[in-house]
Amino acid sequence: MAEDARYRTKVFCDTYLTAANILKDDAASQAAFAVIFKEPPYPILKEFYADSTPVNALLCIGEPRSTALLDTDQAPYGYEEHVPIEIKCVDKIGVTGTKLKWTVEAELRRICENNPTGSYRYLEVIDAGDEDIDGTRLYGISTVMSYVRDMT
Repeated sequence: MAEDARYRTKVFCDTYLTAANILKDDAASQAAFAVIFKEPPYPILKEFYADSTPVNALLCIGEPRSTALLDTDQAPYGYEEHVPIEIKCVDKIGVTGTKLKWTVEAELRRICENNPTGSYRYLEVIDAGDEDIDGTRLYGISTVMSYVRDMT
C-alpha cells in the first residue's frame, strides 16, 4: 500500500524548506510559515493571527491527482503524482504579502531542483489566486508539485 501523496509532499516540504530563505521585507528576519493540509476545519485566517504562533505564509497541500504508469503488459509499476500546493500570504508589519508569496514560490522551486532524491520533483504554477476574506487581502498562488513514485 502506497503512502498518501499529500503526506509524502508535506514531509518533503517540512524536511527541505529552509526558513533562512523565507525572509521578511528587511531581507534579514525570517518570515514564519507553516505547511498544512488544505481546508483545515477552522477559518484559515486563524493561522495568520494566532495568539501563540502566527504565520506570515502558508503552504496548503491539496488532494493529489495520480496517474498509473504501465509497463508493456499494461501492469502498473508506479504512479505519477500531481499534488497541488497553494501558497497564501498576508500583509503585516514588515511583510508585503505579494513579495513573500514569490519568495516562498522560489524556495519551493529551489527544493525541487536541489533535492531530487528518490524521485525527481518539479513545480508548475497554475494560477494566481488573490482573494479577500473577512476584509483581509490574502495573496495566493496555486502550484502543482509533480513526481513519479514506484508502487511502494
